Amino acid sequence: MIGNALHNIRPPKPSELRVSAVTICIAALCKFGRTIVTASDQMVSLTSGQAADGLALKTKPIHDHWHVLSASNDSEHVPFILDHTATLLGKYETPTIQQVLNAMSRSIDAKVNEHVRVKALRNYQMTGREFWLEGRKNLTDKTFDRLALKIEKTEKLDCDFLVCGFDERGDGHLFKITTESDGVLYDSPGFWAIGTGVDSVLNLMAFYADRYMLTKHTTTLSHALYLVCAAKFMAEQTHEGSIGRQTLVSIHEFNKPVRWLAPAGISMARKKWEREGMPRIPKNLSQLGEYSFTLDEMGSSPERMVKLFGKRKRINAGYELG
Repeated sequence: MIGNALHNIRPPKPSELRVSAVTICIAALCKFGRTIVTASDQMVSLTSGQAADGLALKTKPIHDHWHVLSASNDSEHVPFILDHTATLLGKYETPTIQQVLNAMSRSIDAKVNEHVRVKALRNYQMTGREFWLEGRKNLTDKTFDRLALKIEKTEKLDCDFLVCGFDERGDGHLFKITTESDGVLYDSPGFWAIGTGVDSVLNLMAFYADRYMLTKHTTTLSHALYLVCAAKFMAEQTHEGSIGRQTLVSIHEFNKPVRWLAPAGISMARKKWEREGMPRIPKNLSQLGEYSFTLDEMGSSPERMVKLFGKRKRINAGYELG
């Protein structure tokens, strides 16, 4: 009886397995741009509102030298795009960055056209591209206008991709491409991120880069591993419940197999972050408010002015703090 019942249970529809873009994916260049480090969470969030951590692998190879991290509200379309890209790149032993970008663009266009065909042009045996090129000639004005409006109202695909890999010289590259925008290269600043927590991640990475003068040329592997982990941990804090705690970190080098940071290494980075790296409110701030003032207080007692602005010395017609 149970066996017969199982035959009547349909498989889930793609929309019911859709993973929403409550995720963070980070990539950074280091060691003179010859090594790439990535970090991502592993949370899956279903349209039912349920979420499960530790299930999703958000990085996938499209070539021996190139990998893609994805953040998507339409995750059911991601496998086609990446598989199609891998097929296009299969003829290249070591593709250039332009060839990778072209392959990703063509694969995204193919999926977007298929999406439009299924949603709006199913009964007319044409793709979205064919509709715009030949539809006015082959259809009545009324039908063309009706279908054009239907295409315009068709829900756009929402998929972001962070592509990282190595060109024929072994130099590392990062670029972002989406179903709504063209590719953008991020070799400088040498890091980027996609997903829900992107603002907090990029702000922290930019702070570290400026504060410690870190570039893709000067950053060591250990520092890069800590930086992507710290940025991912920060995203967890600023988007609690949306980004999973489980963390996956990978290390990519030209003509070498991918290495993965073991759970013990991630745990070490997290302890360092929680004990030393996480922003904190300093102690002994109780007197800070005493240094506020109103404009009416300007010109009050010299002692008050010295407390507020410090000792001043006259220089020509102006003043400066002593």
